[in-house]
Amino acid sequence: MKKPGESKNTPGTDAAFDLLGRIAVDPEADERYPNKTVLIPADSPDASALVSQALADHRPLVIVYPDGNEIAAIPRGGGFALLKRLLVRRPKPKPGHHTVSVPADYQVELRERTRTA
Repeated sequence: MKKPGESKNTPGTDAAFDLLGRIAVDPEADERYPNKTVLIPADSPDASALVSQALADHRPLVIVYPDGNEIAAIPRGGGFALLKRLLVRRPKPKPGHHTVSVPADYQVELRERTRTA
């Protein structure tokens, strides 16, 4: 039986909620987490489908690990990036198959969580 206050969330989901709270109060968060960024817990059973969908929708995404570390994939801005995205066709993922290449106009960063005292 679940104890009061005990969460059904995975550790990655809890870390994503913690990150969401930090983003909400950080005035510089827009630089690291652009508008419409998808936060994806790494230990979610649907993580691969969520990553595939975010890439297909050309949205920024951050995979959040239980320890707070992140992998961020953010589309680069600018007119050339938009033109390239419009000209280059990417295959849509097949149902049940979640392999999607990261588009060339994305910047991928491995981010280690900085601990605060």
